[in-house]
Amino acid sequence: MLRIAVRSALAALSVLLLAAALPAGGASGSPDAALAGSNPACPDSGGAAGQAAGRFLDIGADDVHAANIGCIAYYGITVGVGDGARYAPGREVTRWQMALFLTRAAARAGIEAGDPPGQGFDDIADRSAAVRTAVNTAALLGLMPGASATTFAPDQRVTRSDMALFLLALLELTTVDSPVRVAVEPLSGRVTITRGGKPVPIDDSFTDTADVVTAAEEWAVNAVYELGVAGGRADGSFDPYGAVTRGQMASFIIRALGHTGVKPDGPITLAPPDPPPPAEEPPAPEEPPAPEPTAEEPSAAAAPPPLPPDPFGVYTGDPLQLVAYTKYARVHSLPGPDGDRWQVWLCNTPNGNGSDPAGYAAKFTDQVSPWFGWMSGGRYRLVFSAGGEVSVGSSGDYYQSCRFAVYDRYRSDQTEVDGAAIVVFDSADDSGLLGVGGFGCGLAAERGFPSNGRAVLINGAAAEDSTVLAHEMGHALCWPHSYSGE
Repeated sequence: MLRIAVRSALAALSVLLLAAALPAGGASGSPDAALAGSNPACPDSGGAAGQAAGRFLDIGADDVHAANIGCIAYYGITVGVGDGARYAPGREVTRWQMALFLTRAAARAGIEAGDPPGQGFDDIADRSAAVRTAVNTAALLGLMPGASATTFAPDQRVTRSDMALFLLALLELTTVDSPVRVAVEPLSGRVTITRGGKPVPIDDSFTDTADVVTAAEEWAVNAVYELGVAGGRADGSFDPYGAVTRGQMASFIIRALGHTGVKPDGPITLAPPDPPPPAEEPPAPEEPPAPEPTAEEPSAAAAPPPLPPDPFGVYTGDPLQLVAYTKYARVHSLPGPDGDRWQVWLCNTPNGNGSDPAGYAAKFTDQVSPWFGWMSGGRYRLVFSAGGEVSVGSSGDYYQSCRFAVYDRYRSDQTEVDGAAIVVFDSADDSGLLGVGGFGCGLAAERGFPSNGRAVLINGAAAEDSTVLAHEMGHALCWPHSYSGE
């Protein structure tokens, strides 16, 4: 197995920037009591559970999410599935359904966009007018970003970390005049919660937040915990890439609305619609209902969809479940329709020289780009082109020197690219390999190298094996390690 060492000085910088995303401190143990108490949006005495059981054939009054399902039906946030007679609590929430949930919840809290203009998504043309309006409204209000500049990925499932981001965006819009206010910084994703004008601490409350690759998601999952919107697993994890069922989403939405001032106008009463309104899914033969979870969270995350063999034959499937990270491919493909643009630079040192950056760029395009396209299901396009050559004199750390030599060239040339792959020719040290992502990964989608901090450095000898570059690109893209499994 290929073993890859990381240069300590640059690695420390990357780790420091990512670790600084959330305030220091141990797990808080429980959410802020003042934020997670009785919910005025769905009072316990409202009889909502019984109403849900009478409204939907697949909901029992003792179901764990029944009251919250009844409340979102009361508020018009759901109208059921198929002919409206069922809610399908065990089904996974997709992005188009999430757009409907969010925009209806926002409207109930007083935030509407009227008839929004199209937001440029070509993959929703075959959806109903209600779905198209919801998707465009969600994008216009900043509740949900697209999968790219031209796609929304309406059928992609919503993960638990997605849910956290979306509901925080909803709360930022709807808590402006509330005692509890939520604010999210647009670039870093840093979340601020205040209660009565005083800040509420947001601690790192889960054992697996290191797996939340973006700093924005780490803030989000811990913030929804402090707000009492979502809890974690029994083992102390949050399971950020796990799916969210429709039953769970009802509870998450109602708990979020509890901070907005939304409350029932009177007794919660529901009746089967006559005639039924447009449902969240077109009428179709009903599938056997999925088993209802016995607790708020399912016992395990849904398995990622299968992948065909990768183009190099390294994996015949997805043993590391890397496809669970495909949303980061979409993040990094956002810079534009011409893909994520990386230039290849060769750095000559007293211990070695290289030539033909165009040849290296062609090789990386042929052997590395397809692998990331495969892993992302075609959502991410990595494009290499030739940069040039730089030379450095004697140095204690040629990787550091080469990195800054390339940075200086970009600062003077003002070349518009998204990152640099730097091949260092140092025959005396073949262990210096590093992938540096955008600072804290939060700026990874921004153009403007070197200010976005995205670079990969590999040794000239190691560059002969393209899997080394793929591995380090995984670091720079804030994806899991590739190929080696480390």
